[in-house]
Amino acid sequence: MKRGRSRQRSGKSGGTSPRQPEVVEGIISRLDDTDISIVQDSINDADLACQLIEAMPVYHSRIVTLIQALKQKFPDKKVAKAAKRVAFKLKQAGISHEDIELNGGKDPPVLKARGKEEVQAMMGPVLNLSGARAVLLIRNSSLKGTYVGMGMASPEEGISDFLFRPVSRKMLRGLEEDIDSAVGPLVEVEAPFLSRVLEDAFKAGGKGASDPNGYKMVRPWLLEEAPPFEDPLYMELPEQVEQDDLITDSQAQELFAAHPLNAWVPDHESIASFYEQRKTILESPLVLSDFRKKEREREIRDNIATEIFTDSKRKMISRLLAEMAYFFNKKGEDRLKELAVLAAGTIRKKLGSGQSDAIIDLLVSRGIAAYEEIYPSSGDKTEKGREEGNLIIQP
Repeated sequence: MKRGRSRQRSGKSGGTSPRQPEVVEGIISRLDDTDISIVQDSINDADLACQLIEAMPVYHSRIVTLIQALKQKFPDKKVAKAAKRVAFKLKQAGISHEDIELNGGKDPPVLKARGKEEVQAMMGPVLNLSGARAVLLIRNSSLKGTYVGMGMASPEEGISDFLFRPVSRKMLRGLEEDIDSAVGPLVEVEAPFLSRVLEDAFKAGGKGASDPNGYKMVRPWLLEEAPPFEDPLYMELPEQVEQDDLITDSQAQELFAAHPLNAWVPDHESIASFYEQRKTILESPLVLSDFRKKEREREIRDNIATEIFTDSKRKMISRLLAEMAYFFNKKGEDRLKELAVLAAGTIRKKLGSGQSDAIIDLLVSRGIAAYEEIYPSSGDKTEKGREEGNLIIQP
């Protein structure tokens, strides 16, 4: 009996009861929604404090302030050593960790009034007709250091590859350079604008996009600090498009020769039906006059333009062009900004009319050209067959 009690005491002295890991996991799971001072008051054992310190995920947004609070409550060597081990992990991860190594003689900042926080927003150009663009959100806090949120956002496909994590200044510069070279250039934008872009993409996530867990972490704070723009973006631009102003073919060509609009191309599948109808004309035993053939082909193009570019799709393209006007404005490219505003206005004015315009015509032509590169037309072979003896009936 004595040996049994001795074993029980020995197991207890190790500082790790069977329930403590569960307690630690529970504290960490609720930490985002719990005041640090409440967590500090609830920990009454230095061993549990050590376990909590060492179990904290390195990239957790509140790791530094929690460790400061626990060091302040338990100023003994084992807690200090646990904090030092975590500080080393943070250093390896490139995260600012100096505050952890301070002596706990003063109250940790988290127990004082909330420190000043600032948000910096950056965005890349719209890369394609789904509206995808790179987003970079930088959160600077006098208490928590620098955090960055980054990923891709599309009003059609949702948010993808979004990460939110603490970074050092050196790491932040490297991230900005990498994103700028891959999907940039990046421009600094108003935080409420980027907030709107992210919210629209977040709502689109219900249509099948991947779950944007990284954005969910920062979303409550962002909506509080930078509520999204409510008015249409083009109303924020100083230039107003005259009622009768429509973009011309040459102006559309000039605008869409600029990066990244030079890569805005409809997907190949959406053009396939045009080729099926075109093939019917070319392989018909009835040879139409050049005029009638072009007229018929134009009719097919108009029908396909209507099928591909529905009013809802055109509204989105108009908005994307307005956002590109905003982007060009930030870059100081006034000519492209004016053309993008004009293009956005042209599409809006044609909505519901069933008519095409210079922008839609250009996009359809691009889609056809891209399709021809993959599936070359059999028109030459068909024409040759006609010359060798097909019955020719002129209209």
